[in-house]
Amino acid sequence: MQYLTATCAAGRLPVRIENGTVVAAGHNSDGRCDVEVWTDILQVAAGYYHTVGLRSDGTVIAAGYRGCGSCYVGGLVGENYEGDVTNSFWDRETSGQAGSAGGTGKTTAQMMNTATFEGAGWDICAVDPGDTDDAYIWNIVHGETYPLLSWEHVS
Repeated sequence: MQYLTATCAAGRLPVRIENGTVVAAGHNSDGRCDVEVWTDILQVAAGYYHTVGLRSDGTVIAAGYRGCGSCYVGGLVGENYEGDVTNSFWDRETSGQAGSAGGTGKTTAQMMNTATFEGAGWDICAVDPGDTDDAYIWNIVHGETYPLLSWEHVS
């Protein structure tokens, strides 16, 4: 079994990782944050009030002192202070996040479907792999990519 313990400089939020899964994060005086979804962790960075983990698939997860809002993790928005989040989406399947304080969760197939974004009023068009259409802000290779800014190239 592989163990890794990371502690920030101030000693505030120690983290224990066993075989890529975080099993403990936090300081007893602050309470322990929920870490059951902290799996496939490659790297950890910790600050005075927070801990951030990088998963092997490139997604990031965060936890920390709840008084600073660090533990509020969502698919798109961790916590919403009375703001409006409209026409915004996240991938529920790849993020592992079922809920969010804003935005709408979609499946991976929906996130790669032009209609999802057209229906929300995005300035988007479908292009072939390797092509772009800079007449639109967003491009998407239907069924293959998430939306890309029109200056981004897909091979």
